[in-house]
Amino acid sequence: GRINGQAVEFLLDTGATSVSIPEPVAQRLGLHKGLVNEVSTANGSITVYATMLSSVSLGNIELQDIRAHINPHMAGEEILLGMTFLKQLEFSQQNDILTLTQYR
Repeated sequence: GRINGQAVEFLLDTGATSVSIPEPVAQRLGLHKGLVNEVSTANGSITVYATMLSSVSLGNIELQDIRAHINPHMAGEEILLGMTFLKQLEFSQQNDILTLTQYR
């Protein structure tokens, strides 16, 4: 996928309220750290920083102005693609194929 036109790797996470970006990836993308927030995870509460993504693309789907957070506790390069993006899509699964469609 892409964030603000730059290539990234996503992991779809319907259990994540927001798009969650590891801090080193956010720095590479030039994202601004906004307000401090506390969020609950499976491993307890953590501090993250609010940010806004101008555009998020997954295949031929592109959405603008997506709320996200920068997570200084995440390791790796994968971005959790949470519900601030996914709530605007329709999911269907047939056998081993998951199809995402943008609501019109």
